[in-house]
Amino acid sequence: MDKRATKRKRVVLTIEDKVKVCRLAKQNVPISVLMNQFKIGKSTLNNILRSEEKLTQFKAEKNELGIPGAVKTTKAIENRSFDKLDSALYIYFRQQREKGCPVTGPILMEKASEFHRLIYGESSKPFVASSGFQRRFCGRFGLRNLTISGEKLSSDSLSAEQFINGFSAMTEGYSADQIFNCDETGLYFKMLPGHTLASVHNQPDGTKKAKDRVTINACANAS
Repeated sequence: MDKRATKRKRVVLTIEDKVKVCRLAKQNVPISVLMNQFKIGKSTLNNILRSEEKLTQFKAEKNELGIPGAVKTTKAIENRSFDKLDSALYIYFRQQREKGCPVTGPILMEKASEFHRLIYGESSKPFVASSGFQRRFCGRFGLRNLTISGEKLSSDSLSAEQFINGFSAMTEGYSADQIFNCDETGLYFKMLPGHTLASVHNQPDGTKKAKDRVTINACANAS
């Protein structure tokens, strides 16, 4: 009688099955039951559990991008999902920023839906770019949400340089205490902040912003 152990047939689970394994493990289903149900070894099970976060993320991206059928590796999702759509969306982003046009999250998601229709056609599974898709796209390309400040793109650098040279000649002989700069601005003295911290049990109500304002002329000398 041959007492050698029968070699187990290699099983490759789909992404969906791997996510299901992680979910059942969190529900305290015994390891032996999971190994028997999915016909996998202990080392394979441990590898799946260690990759839970990545598997969950890729499953969400697969569903968002409308990829049909079962996929067994995350590499397959990358090859089929992100190459064309990500490239088109990132090229659009770079073109807009080079022109100085702001690209917000809603604009990015709208263009993602538009590019998806152009690339995969109207017959593909309906795709609506979510905030999750935006967050992962920005993560893949290192994009951050920043506030646009200043007027650099609208300024005339050459004229500014000429003014500096002319101004230095004009103010020659004056001390820093005698050179002043002033500019006016509006102060909405009754307007409350537009953001607030809030708990899940007490959602803030919106209020109409007060537009009462005064004009201020701020002035300071060069010293």
